[in-house]
Amino acid sequence: MDLILSSLEILARWDVMIALLVGSIGGVLIGAIPGVGPAVAIAILLPATFSLDPIVGLTVLLGIYGSSMYGGSIPAILINTPGTAVNALTTYDGYPMTTRGEARRALSLAYSSSFFGGVFSVICLVLFAPVLAKIAPMFGSREIFLAALVWQPRDISCCAFGHHSCCGRSSGPKPYCGGTRLFWDISAHGWP
Repeated sequence: MDLILSSLEILARWDVMIALLVGSIGGVLIGAIPGVGPAVAIAILLPATFSLDPIVGLTVLLGIYGSSMYGGSIPAILINTPGTAVNALTTYDGYPMTTRGEARRALSLAYSSSFFGGVFSVICLVLFAPVLAKIAPMFGSREIFLAALVWQPRDISCCAFGHHSCCGRSSGPKPYCGGTRLFWDISAHGWP
């Protein structure tokens, strides 16, 4: 509890609050520009934060990153062009609402969902960080290998069987021959 109180005391400083405000407004503006995402903005503004106090510099960068996710929904809703890659699905619901004259409602839904999702994720991080801090040092090379084995079976099967034709696809049509490919790159007629 003392750690949380000291963290809130640091966040209540006037320079940190100004950094959060500037970063949040800048992130919304940067996220609203299609093609310029949070990674580009952070890469450009990172040298400018070197002269700042570390907590102030990190607050600016976190404000930009967090608010640019919402900022990308503005062009996705209004002009059917996502500002960032994470807002691609916003075009499916947001732009039809704009064409029906409900653009203000779509923007407010995007803002409120972004706000509550961010608050929920921070609360989960605060609650689970001590548990994760105890578990993380236990991960070694064996566990990382098993994670790769479980999460990338098709890449491992392609390497094991010498198939360079997978190209990240595990099911669906084969564009080069018109056949179909099932899981593990097994087609109805055998291996491709």
